[in-house]
Parts: sequence; C-alpha cells; structure tokens
Amino acid sequence: MLANVIREPVRRFGSTLWGTSLKSSPAVATMAQKDSNDSTLSIAGPLKISTRQVHRKWLHWPNNFLPFYWEKPEQTPGWKNGGDQETGIPEHDPSTFKSRIYELSKELKDAPEPVRRLYSLELARRKEITDWFLEETISEYRRHAFDVSSLEYRIAHLTVRIRSNQEIIEPLWKHSYLRKMVNGKIFKRHSFLVRLYYLDEDAYHRICKSLKITHRIPKLGGIELPIQRKRELRRITSEYCDKIRADKLNKYHEHLKQEQAIFEEERRKIMEWIDQQEKYLGITPSSQRSPSSSKTSTSDSTPSSS
Repeated sequence: MLANVIREPVRRFGSTLWGTSLKSSPAVATMAQKDSNDSTLSIAGPLKISTRQVHRKWLHWPNNFLPFYWEKPEQTPGWKNGGDQETGIPEHDPSTFKSRIYELSKELKDAPEPVRRLYSLELARRKEITDWFLEETISEYRRHAFDVSSLEYRIAHLTVRIRSNQEIIEPLWKHSYLRKMVNGKIFKRHSFLVRLYYLDEDAYHRICKSLKITHRIPKLGGIELPIQRKRELRRITSEYCDKIRADKLNKYHEHLKQEQAIFEEERRKIMEWIDQQEKYLGITPSSQRSPSSSKTSTSDSTPSSS
C-alpha cells in the first residue's frame, strides 16, 4: 500500500532501482514508521530517472575503431561568427573632437582647455564615440559626399555597428535582443558583400582587406550540408585512404627509380655482348644500323607469299 504511494515520487527523482529496499532513505523511513504493517518496502519494477534534459550533451558511439580521432567541433555563436578579425572600437586620441563640425568652430579653437574637453572624446559617451568612429570609417568608403546608398557605404556602416555591439554583448551574451540584432546585421552584410563581389570583384577584395573581414563567397548552386558525425567520418576516411594510396605509389615510384640504374647497366652489358656476336658472324652490329636499313633487311629476309 505504502509502496504504491512512494512509487511515483521515486520514479521522478530517484535513480534506476530494481527491487531495491527503501529503508536506507530517510524520507521513506519516516513514512514507513507510520505504517507498522509494512516492515520492508521494495519496488517491483525499474524506476529510471535521467538528468539528460538538464545537462544535455552530444552522445555518440566512440570511433576508436578508426586510425584517427574525430570529435564534433564546438559550435560558435552566430553573433561571434561574422568573420570580423577585430571587435569593438579601436584606440583613439582623447583630445579629438566628437564631430568634425566642432573643428570648424572658431570659438572652440580659442576656448580654454576645460571647455575643449567637454567637446572632446575624453568626456564623451559611448554612443558619441561610436558615432565619431562611424563617421571616420564611412568617409573612406563613400563615393561622394552625399553617398548613403552604395554597397561600400552600407558594408562599412554595418561593420562598425556589428563590432560595437559585439563588444557590448561579450559580458551580456544572454541578452537575446542584442544577439538577434547582431545576427540580422551580419546576414545583411553578407548579402551586400555577395552583391558587391558579382558587381565589382576588385572593390570587394579591397573593402574586405581594409576592414579586415574574413568572408567566403558561396558556390552557385551549391548546398552547404551541416556537420554530421557519419558524413564527416566518411569524408575523413576517404581522405585517409587516398593519402595511403598516394604514399604507396610514391614509394613504389622511388623504388623503380633506384632499379632503373641497375636495369640500364644490365642492358648495356647485353647490348655489348650482342654486338660482339654480330661482328663475329660478319653482320653489321645492330647498334650501328639505321632504322631504315633494319626495315629493309627484315623485308628482304621474309619469304614472298608467291
């Protein structure tokens, strides 16, 4: 009676038990004291409790039967996998003005140092520093002073935003809104880079090199398959077998090269012996014959069909 009551809680929170006595459990012992009729509590069937849902892990069969080791690569978060070789805002001079407009002001040129510091990057907010860096970067890739729609402008603009947001997400990587926003910008920049590659390949390579972006153009009509254990093991096994085959062929080729010198020496001795025998028989040595004379001699020696 009491065992039927305890069966369900133990199924949820216990380990795999089969006919295990529950007297050792303090919670069950206290419940057993209430029922004097049940001296021993045991469970008739297996009770399996798994924590796989809590601590998930890639479980697969070991591949120790192969001559190499393979392990599933660690997945990189999407907001980190944008191809940027640099993150954040680079080092800058704190005495620089927040905007180029302030540089044209005559009043700020003659203003005292505390006033100039208020309009410099030293006392600027992060947003103002990001806007200054954005303005400095975009000015190098604009086609003209009013350009806001070219692919170069958009790629440079998105690159600055992505790197600035990546620096913010690093300590707050669990913030779902920021991660989704950066992923969307990375995908958008990827599409702009692909379009720029097919429109102007030189500009594509130039902007990737100057902005330090690692980018790869997808193959036309190609399908990128996800990394799977069986597919990767088959691919690596095929490459391993090809390497063994190539190594054996190269080794056999080197062995033939070594035997070639011995073969040439034996051939020279045999040809000298043949020449000596032909001289003894009064025949022109075969080494001194021309190809045409050898053909005529063979044709004369053959009997006529008539």
